[in-house]
Amino acid sequence: MSDATHQQQQQQQPTGKPGKPCRVCSGFGEMYQSFAAQKQGQPHSQPHQQQRQQHKERGRDASQGEQQQAPAQRHPQATASSSSATPAPQHMPTPTRDVVTGEVECPEDSFTLGRKSWSLLHTMAAYYPDTPTDTDQRDMKEMMRLLSRFYPCRECADDFGEYIQKDPPDTTSRSAFAQWMCKAHNAVNVRLGKPAFDCSKVDERWRDGWKDGSCD
Repeated sequence: MSDATHQQQQQQQPTGKPGKPCRVCSGFGEMYQSFAAQKQGQPHSQPHQQQRQQHKERGRDASQGEQQQAPAQRHPQATASSSSATPAPQHMPTPTRDVVTGEVECPEDSFTLGRKSWSLLHTMAAYYPDTPTDTDQRDMKEMMRLLSRFYPCRECADDFGEYIQKDPPDTTSRSAFAQWMCKAHNAVNVRLGKPAFDCSKVDERWRDGWKDGSCD
């Protein structure tokens, strides 16, 4: 992808509320800038280096033993290699750990998968185009339909499929789709005996951050 093409795509992507950062955009933007700088042989400055360093330090204590293993312990066959030999590939220590919490990463169960899935769906809705094209609308509806087919929790997928049959996704605008997603989530919350979320606050929760500044 050329720099011009990437810049054009960035301009088409929705950003945060005026005066607010786009919370989900910076990581991939920095990654792309880093790759582009490497291609040009230029050093890349990382404006959020301090924040990333803090994340690394949080998980360091939990996995310090694995991370500080000597190369010879991880790859004993590499000790006999000459300096001209291809070095053995480095692998993450296992079990893998969350870089922030340091907790061991395990396969998802239906509850943890559900929380993360709703986070993804709400965030997609929050950054959906304000004025989507016909193709945008059609593709998003198709994505919701496919989700009801391939979501790993079969009962959850069937319930979602029944819901979108009764109340098809409103993909006419970002606001409409975010509200539809909130209603769909609340339908699940009510069925599980959980309190419903105030759908007037979807942008605070999933896009801009709370008005009290607690997310700043």
